[in-house]
Order: sequence, then C-alpha cells, then structure tokens
Amino acid sequence: MANPAMPSSEYLELFNTSTNQSFDLSNWQVNGIDYNFPNGSFIAPRSYLVLAKDREAFNSLYGSGVLVFGQYDGNIQLNGETLSLLKPF
Repeated sequence: MANPAMPSSEYLELFNTSTNQSFDLSNWQVNGIDYNFPNGSFIAPRSYLVLAKDREAFNSLYGSGVLVFGQYDGNIQLNGETLSLLKPF
C-alpha cells in the first residue's frame, strides 16, 4: 500500500504461492524500499509476510491482528515504481 490514509503506515505484502515449499529469504534484499531480510527469514507455504514502514503506524491503522515481520527504511513512491526481490550473491 503506497498511499495509506495515515502517514508512515505504508506496507509491502509478500505471498508464497507454493502449497508445499517454504522459501528461505535470508539475506535477500527488497530493492526500492531499502530492506534486507535477516538470517533465518522464511516464508511458509501459502503464507503472507508483511513489511511495514512503521510498525506502530501500521498497527494503529490496520489493527494488531496482522503480524509485521519487519520495518523498512525506504519509501514506496506514490507515483509508482518497480520493487525487486534480489537474491544474495
């Protein structure tokens, strides 16, 4: 969500479409929002993973029922941009 109703409550949601395979995101980078996944980061089959600009702002707007995996330092551009999930070397 690039243009939320409350400042700093923007977020990025990833979804694992696999029915039987988890994916290790350790050290992967989301280019465009300046986020690097820490070691031990996995996304389970048919699961969502949410990254938020500001966890408190996100919870205030959307409620605390959605678990925020991490916070990012960058910004999602309001006029659109391509976000890329980059594999580590």
